[in-house]
Amino acid sequence: MLSLPRIDPDIPLRLVPAAARKRGAHLARVLIQAGLINARTLPARMDTDHIATCRAALTAWLNQRLCGLRCLRPMFSLGLDEAAGSEGAGEHDGYRIRGQIAWYGGGGTWCVGPALECLEAFHARLGMTVLHIIEDRSWRTLPLFTLSTALDVARDFYWYGEEDEETALQESWGEDADAREEMRAGMVTRALFDATYPKWAQPGASQRRPLRTRQIAEAAEQAIGSAGPRIQGVIQDAYALMRLRLPTRAPQAQDQEGYFIGFAGVLTWRDDDPVTPRVVDDFEQMVGESGEFFEESGTCEVDLCGPEALLRWVKDMEPWFAAVRLIDSLIFRLSDGDWSDHGKVAKDWP
Repeated sequence: MLSLPRIDPDIPLRLVPAAARKRGAHLARVLIQAGLINARTLPARMDTDHIATCRAALTAWLNQRLCGLRCLRPMFSLGLDEAAGSEGAGEHDGYRIRGQIAWYGGGGTWCVGPALECLEAFHARLGMTVLHIIEDRSWRTLPLFTLSTALDVARDFYWYGEEDEETALQESWGEDADAREEMRAGMVTRALFDATYPKWAQPGASQRRPLRTRQIAEAAEQAIGSAGPRIQGVIQDAYALMRLRLPTRAPQAQDQEGYFIGFAGVLTWRDDDPVTPRVVDDFEQMVGESGEFFEESGTCEVDLCGPEALLRWVKDMEPWFAAVRLIDSLIFRLSDGDWSDHGKVAKDWP
């Protein structure tokens, strides 16, 4: 009877080329100097591949910054590019090593309409403001597919750039009224948006503007003693998120071609929302078939010949981490539990 050969335990299961070990050792030194590899982030069992160990340590460091998330699932990647160097700054032993850090969103679908309507009933323009804050701050961190996104997609993909479907129907069927009505019955229309979302929630549909920072603070004071902990928690998170200083330009719009489809999640208005899930599905299918899309929420090129550039990225990302934690908290508060007993809201504004 033959026995299978056994490999001596001293023989490594994976061979790492000398150049890769050298690059991994250099990356580890930079991460140590930047403080990202420390006693709390170093894996208990280190890989023979130093780069794999570095990525494990970076993952642990990121988890520390984003611990406690209940809805959003941000993801990061680190790509390395080693190129022959020339004399000057940024070299290390005759070569230059650079990294590209990219981050992505991963999440799910959450129903926030009932909560926002209760907030609007509690304080005029509060629901509108919370929605606006989430939309604005998410586009600077991990973009969400929201009402504003759905309207933009409807204008661009369904309505030929107009505010409703009439131009698309006219160009498709001209004077054939029966064909126009048949087409209208099978598409996402402006009337379907108006029946799904209250007027105050739709961008541009109301003359009212979101509350200012000072007014949010006043709403927070009003909530003390007159509202339950759920409304108070939402207002506090929204106020903190509103005060964060974030880049004004969406990171995913920088130096990218095509449509962005890497949404961190979808916010629906109600459980049987007939608009948002359909629009996002149509959008991703149409863009996916075109091949002109990207999924990165943000990217950053980092010189890894020393810790300086990495430390700058860490400093720049601290408000990003704080914003993501607050957005996650707001989504959880708005979508968790039953908001139906927190009041009613008028559907029409004067």
